[in-house]
Amino acid sequence: MTDIISKDYVPFGGIDLCSNKITGPANIITIGNVKPILIGQGKNWPLVWLKAILSPAKKEFIDIVEASESRHRNAVIITDAPIDGVTILYGSTLVLRVQKKSKDQAIVDKLDLRPLGINIFGDSQSLTMGGRVLQRNSFEGVGTIFAFSE
Repeated sequence: MTDIISKDYVPFGGIDLCSNKITGPANIITIGNVKPILIGQGKNWPLVWLKAILSPAKKEFIDIVEASESRHRNAVIITDAPIDGVTILYGSTLVLRVQKKSKDQAIVDKLDLRPLGINIFGDSQSLTMGGRVLQRNSFEGVGTIFAFSE
């Protein structure tokens, strides 16, 4: 499956992802050619795109959120204009909380992609991927932070 990125997606210049600093535009995660999470600049709050694994065997994904708007009945988007933030729930699970720190910077202090079929989760202290814990790392000028084959 080839991923098509929305024309509305404008990456942040930097993101603090669960205590890990990303400097420069970068894809957070790719699985094959698919980017299951994108966090971009928006007028009032960050714009988020999320995909869930529909069928691992067929390598199929389904859009859950596009430009911070729900595309699935289980996805609930909560925008918080006073703090320029977006919280996304999938069912009863908080899957993402992101706040715009400045025009070009964002902070993700909660991430849990497990309900979407991706074993990645974290909070303001650390990020866990398949049992590996990342804390206070820096990534600069990379195209993709975490790349997985299909």
